[in-house]
Amino acid sequence: MVKILKNEINSGVSASRNLGLRYAQGDYVMFMDSDDYLMPDAISYLQKCISDSKADVIVSGINHLFADESSQQLLPDDRVLGLHHAPLLPLQLGAPLYTHNHLFSRDMPYGSFDTKKRLLEDREFIASLYKKAQSIFISNKITYCYVDSPNSAVHNVSFNDAFSAIKVDYDIFNYELQKGFPNPGFSILIDRIYASFKHAHTDDEQRMCLDYLGKTTIKKCLRKGTSLRTCLKYLLLKTKYLFLSFKS
Repeated sequence: MVKILKNEINSGVSASRNLGLRYAQGDYVMFMDSDDYLMPDAISYLQKCISDSKADVIVSGINHLFADESSQQLLPDDRVLGLHHAPLLPLQLGAPLYTHNHLFSRDMPYGSFDTKKRLLEDREFIASLYKKAQSIFISNKITYCYVDSPNSAVHNVSFNDAFSAIKVDYDIFNYELQKGFPNPGFSILIDRIYASFKHAHTDDEQRMCLDYLGKTTIKKCLRKGTSLRTCLKYLLLKTKYLFLSFKS
């Protein structure tokens, strides 16, 4: 049976997902966007994963389709495939943190989406699942096709939206670092600061983004070594940070 729920006003994707969560009746929950689609054998494959693993969360791969008809496969790392129990593997290493490639049991405490956020509210929600789950099954089989739309909310964000997204990635990074995970999401965090910095229109907004570079946890992680690309981005942002400090 298919049940259609409708918001009286357009309240955004998070409110719609929360509405679906409130009325969900199945054993597991999965989210889809209206312009995306599942691979032909996705449902049967995911049912088998549930049956075989009995995991709280099931993770699979995504095929990201762009407007120019190119595509990118987003797959969990080969080193973390299979069934895992708490303490869990690093969030960013273990799987791309998208709602679309995660099924989760309604028996676990899953919370809700933050309706005030327009960017990374899905990553924040999925990250919370990793912290609460007792078991996670990770597969690199592609089950979901995500169609990138130029009109998507992620392509039309304000500075405040972009800035609030930094905290989401920073909290994930800091959680992994505190737990002693060997490869916290440092590169992803630097990418996020860089992207948010480009949305800044004033010196004060730029400083707000760059202030994250002064946090002790970020400095410690940089000393542990990371990719050349991330180091160059870090140095570029740090140079701009010093310039703004001198300017003020």
